[in-house]
Amino acid sequence: MVPEKGRIDVQRLIGAVAARHGVLLKPDDAAFALVTMNQIILEETMGELLEAVEQTLREFDEAAVRIQGRAGSLLADEVKGAAAAIRHDLESDIATAGKQAREFVVEVHQAHSRSAREKWLALGAASALLLFVAGIFVGRVWQ
Repeated sequence: MVPEKGRIDVQRLIGAVAARHGVLLKPDDAAFALVTMNQIILEETMGELLEAVEQTLREFDEAAVRIQGRAGSLLADEVKGAAAAIRHDLESDIATAGKQAREFVVEVHQAHSRSAREKWLALGAASALLLFVAGIFVGRVWQ
């Protein structure tokens, strides 16, 4: 026969006490009253302990939710800060690249203008020399 949950198996206890201590107890012995009292005290204490553990777990869960919210907020702030820093660096890099590109265009334009000017000067000098030589040739032929 299996005792109900929370009930003491008196016969099993009588047998265990007799086997271990050689003392024969009866079901109406005062020792069972002490066992019952101990059982009730233990059940109440375990109930209070279980309630305290459940309350602690609820508080822990609530704290975890609060911490998760704070951590999410802090992480979002960090991500925003990092994104702003990256954006600033990119804008700075773009501005520097634009400045360098403008400088390069100016240098290319100046080089192109200089070479065009030099070409026209050379062409003018060659034309002047050719006219001069032609003038000398014409002058000798008419003389």
